[in-house]
Amino acid sequence: MRARAVGTLLVTILASAIPCSAADTDWTAALKTYAGNPYQNRGALVRLGHRAGTGVPPLFVLALADAELRGKRLPQARARFTEAINSGLAEPFAGWAHLGLAWATLADGDVAAARAEARRIAEGETHAAPMGEFLSALLDAADGVPDTAPRFQALVESPAATEELKEAARLAVGYAHYWANDYPAALADFDRLVTLPDILDVRDDAQYAAAWVRNHVGDRAGARRALNALTAGSQSQRAASRALVNLEPQALLRAGLERYRRGPLQAPDHQIVQLLNGDGRALAATALRWMAAEGAHGEPFAPPPPTASWSAGGVRGIRTARADELAADASGAPVRTVAARATAKPQPLAPTKPTSTGRSAWGIPVTVALLAVVVFALVRRRPAPPVRRPLR
Repeated sequence: MRARAVGTLLVTILASAIPCSAADTDWTAALKTYAGNPYQNRGALVRLGHRAGTGVPPLFVLALADAELRGKRLPQARARFTEAINSGLAEPFAGWAHLGLAWATLADGDVAAARAEARRIAEGETHAAPMGEFLSALLDAADGVPDTAPRFQALVESPAATEELKEAARLAVGYAHYWANDYPAALADFDRLVTLPDILDVRDDAQYAAAWVRNHVGDRAGARRALNALTAGSQSQRAASRALVNLEPQALLRAGLERYRRGPLQAPDHQIVQLLNGDGRALAATALRWMAAEGAHGEPFAPPPPTASWSAGGVRGIRTARADELAADASGAPVRTVAARATAKPQPLAPTKPTSTGRSAWGIPVTVALLAVVVFALVRRRPAPPVRRPLR
C-alpha cells in the first residue's frame, strides 16, 4: 500500500509543481490517474504524449517512457528514456531514466546493450550507481560470468546501498553460486538468508531456493519436506514454468520484468528488487507436481542444471511470451520442460506475491527525501515565472 501511495504523491507533486496552461491540465490529470494504477491507466498517458508531439517537459517524457515500457512498446520506451536523458534531467531523475533505459533494453531482448547501460550507471557518480552495479552483476551472473557472487556481497556491505537493495543482493549471492553449479555454496547462502530477521520481501524466495537446491545435492527427501512446509496453508493454484521452478536466470529476469510492468509506482531501488521478488509458495507447489510426475516413472527425480548462458541474439524479450502459453499455465495444465537453448520456446511469466509494507527505519525518511528532491529540482529549474503556452 505504501509503495502505491509514494508513487501517487510523487506524481501529484510533480504535476502540481509545474506551472500548467489550460492544455497542461490534461497532463496533470493523466499523471494522477496513471499513478493510481500505472498498468491499467497507461493508455491515456501514452495517447496524450502522441497528441503533444515534441516539446513535452523532460519529467513528463520520463513518465511517458515508463508508460510505454509497461505497455510492452519497447522501442518507443527506449526512445523516450533516451529523450529524457538527452534533455539534461537533474538527479535523481537522470539516474532513474538511465535505469529505465536499461530495463527497457533488457525487456527488448538486447542483453548486450542492457549490460553496457548497467555498467555506465554503475561507474557513474549518481545515487543510482549501486543499482546499476546490482543489475550489471545480475546480468553477468545470468550469463555464466565467474566470480560474480563477491560483487553482490560487496553491495551488501556498501554504505551506499539501500536496505532493499542489500536484501536483493543477499539473495543474488545464492543465485550466482547456483547458476555456476556450486550447489553446496548456494544451499549455504539460502539457508543462511532465511535465518536473518531483517529479510522482508524475499524470505519465501530464499526458502524455496534452499528447498529446490536440495534436489541438486541429492537430498530429495529434504527437498520434499521443505517444499511441503512452504506450501502448507497456501491456497494458490497458480502454476509456473519448469524454467522458473528450476530458477533459470532468463526465466527469473523475464518474470521480474513482468512484475515491474504490472506493479505500482515505486522508488527505483525497491523496483529493482522486484527482479527477484517472486512467489516462493507458488513455485513450491509447482515443483511438487513436477517431482510427483517424474516419480511416477519409477526413476529418482533429478532436475537439470540451470542454464546460465545466453547471447545478445538469442535472448527472448518479454514481448515474446504468447498469450496461449500463459493461459496454459494458469489453467493448471502440465508445464513445459526447461528451456536449455536459445531456440526453445519462451517460458511464461511468473506468479507474483504482494510486497512488504516497507522498512520501519528507511522508508519514511527516503519518501520525504524523494518528495523534497522533486520540489527542489522543479523550483530550481524555474527561477522566474514561466510563459504559459500550450504544448502544441
